[in-house]
Amino acid sequence: MKTKGKKFEDMSIDSFFEEVASKTVDDEDPEPTIAKKSKDKKKLKDKVKKKDKTGEMNGKSSKVSLKNLDKTDPELYEFLEKNDKKLLNFTMNLNGDGSEKSDNEEELDESTNDAHVPMELEVASDESDYEGDDDDKVKAKNVITLKMLREWEQNLQSEEVAPETIRNVVKAFNSALISVSEDANIRPTQYKVEGAAIFNGIVQLCVLNMEKAIKKCLRLSLKSSFKEIQKSKRFSKLKNSLRSYLTDLTKLLETVASNNILLVILKHLHQIASLFTAFKSITKPVLKRLIHLWSTNEESVRIVAFLCILKITRTQSENLNQVLRTMYMEYVKNSKFVSPNTLPSINFMRRSLTELFLLDLNVAYHHAFLFIRQLAIHLRNATILQKKEHYQQVYNWQYINSLKLWADVLSYVPNTSSKSDAKPKIHALIYPLVSIINGVIKLKSSAQYFPLRFHCINILISITKATNIFVPVLPYIIEVLNSTTFNQQHKKLAMKPLSFMCILRIQKGHLDENAFRDETIQQVYGTTLEYLNYQCSSIAFPDLILPFIMSLNQFVKKTKSLKYAKELKVLADKITEHSNYIENERQKISFSLNDDNYIKSWEINHKTGQTPIEVLYAQWQKTNKKKQKVAKVENIEEASSDAEIEDYEKLPKVEKKKAAAKKTKDKNEPVELFPSDDDDSDDMDGFDDDDDSQDYSDEEDINGSSDDDDEQSEEETSNKKKNGNVKPKQKQKQMESDDNDESSVDDDESIDDQQDIVNDISMDDW
Repeated sequence: MKTKGKKFEDMSIDSFFEEVASKTVDDEDPEPTIAKKSKDKKKLKDKVKKKDKTGEMNGKSSKVSLKNLDKTDPELYEFLEKNDKKLLNFTMNLNGDGSEKSDNEEELDESTNDAHVPMELEVASDESDYEGDDDDKVKAKNVITLKMLREWEQNLQSEEVAPETIRNVVKAFNSALISVSEDANIRPTQYKVEGAAIFNGIVQLCVLNMEKAIKKCLRLSLKSSFKEIQKSKRFSKLKNSLRSYLTDLTKLLETVASNNILLVILKHLHQIASLFTAFKSITKPVLKRLIHLWSTNEESVRIVAFLCILKITRTQSENLNQVLRTMYMEYVKNSKFVSPNTLPSINFMRRSLTELFLLDLNVAYHHAFLFIRQLAIHLRNATILQKKEHYQQVYNWQYINSLKLWADVLSYVPNTSSKSDAKPKIHALIYPLVSIINGVIKLKSSAQYFPLRFHCINILISITKATNIFVPVLPYIIEVLNSTTFNQQHKKLAMKPLSFMCILRIQKGHLDENAFRDETIQQVYGTTLEYLNYQCSSIAFPDLILPFIMSLNQFVKKTKSLKYAKELKVLADKITEHSNYIENERQKISFSLNDDNYIKSWEINHKTGQTPIEVLYAQWQKTNKKKQKVAKVENIEEASSDAEIEDYEKLPKVEKKKAAAKKTKDKNEPVELFPSDDDDSDDMDGFDDDDDSQDYSDEEDINGSSDDDDEQSEEETSNKKKNGNVKPKQKQKQMESDDNDESSVDDDESIDDQQDIVNDISMDDW
């Protein structure tokens, strides 16, 4: 700018205008611009020719390479032929000379036109042109159809099964589970399952054919198990698929609600349970789910679940310790309430758990020692401290069912181990268990707890029979007859019979009923026969029954009930007859009493089944079985009727206000032990050493009034008698109204959830 400024300063005005005029003339002349444009066109044509030559070479080379693709990479060629045929048939879009029309030629043609037209730009293809057609094909391929299921079924049932077939079936099974899953974060799978028919078809395909197909693929015999599956050469090809299949099968067990489908899946799992030996990391979740089904489901599902647990633990002994611990916890948890409906499931859990404990006696000894010691601690606290919470830990169904379990475990242990003639170490726990049962019987000798007493007596009898160890049982039976309850006539008449099978305690208001006394006499009769039938061939039988027969004859003479005297008189005569028979046979022996072998052989020879006690026991057993069948039918009918009126019991009730005198409690009154939610049983007597006023009810207790209501009604009637205001008819009406107002109290509802038995066991141990 400075140079131009200097130039203009030196120029004159005339020269300045002449120079400007010459520039305007040069601008109006178009020839220089046309020349420039023609040069640019030549350069552009040269570039286009070069590119066309390179394009022809590239097109020819790509065409040759695509033709050879069928040989070099057949899988890629098949994929392109199915999914992208346009790429293979690209020559159809070429020009006549075999070259594509380039963008540069189009630009050249457009530039030669008189009117300037902007260049057409082609956007890179994002497969949107053929998205509709090809996506439908891909979706149709991914969706599982019935035709695909039939093909897979034929492949699985063939003599030689390819690993690829099993992989596809496992992927389809996984896709079926994802289709019914509610988790939105699950990744999409290769296949898509649509409809319930396809889902059921996939599950049915796996359940019916997968076991045999795996064996065929691994070239194992159909009768062999999967214990040595890792030795197969093809196992590495199926390892991930089998792991995925077992994991999905576990998830299916958690989601299925129908018992019929659950039963089918469990049977299939039992067939392939040996596969878990190769995948120990996924065994614990399966066992956890199986234990839950074993403890909470219906009978058929429980049985198959237990068989699966048994098969897995036999092949993987390292899981036995944790399985036994968790199953014991579930047993105690689900044995809290005993009724005619729940009793069969509790008995099944006890017997099946006993079988698992017998798999390894060393592990069983560890658990038995731990939990029997825990039971002893609860009994010691209840005996010494005599407080509410400590009595509560002993007088419940969980404690009694635990005693029954360990009695069964110790009873079924063989007397000698397989390796040596020495007794197993677990036999040492029989003595502490019997001592605990004796302590439970003596903890409270009240007539209200006669049902609990007979449950403990039956446990002692089962231990005596199984272990051939002498346990004195007759003194506990005779204590029942010596109770003051049977020295008087019954004051109340009950129309309904009573059974001690599902109860632990009788309420005080029902001790005067004839049903309670009838059942007690039947229990005395039955347990005596059960015990003496086992001891009938003993050489010491006359000495064993002498104190018992004296007390029994004394009760027969003193009792005021002719019915009870007649029944027990027959029992006493048969026992005396059998005692005389054994004594006469004993006088004929010629061997020494120190010779155990001769004594055992003598006892075996005299157990003929024709002795007086054995004949009486066989007759009683037949009649008792008939009574039990009738009682089961009645209990089922009662359960159905209770279910029908359950909704009516939920209606609100109008309750009477309690008297003001009942609200005020005496300071010296014993503390109530087992509070209940029932308003009619708010006040209950405490545990006293020599009083029968304890109130401890259970789930199947008899309907009746609480102790305080009975005491209050007795006090009111006695006061009215003193005042002379009560007539006999009014007294009778009052007693009837009191009987109608009675209500049962469930002491089991006041028991803490399994804290009394298994304090430090939890499912988190898994």
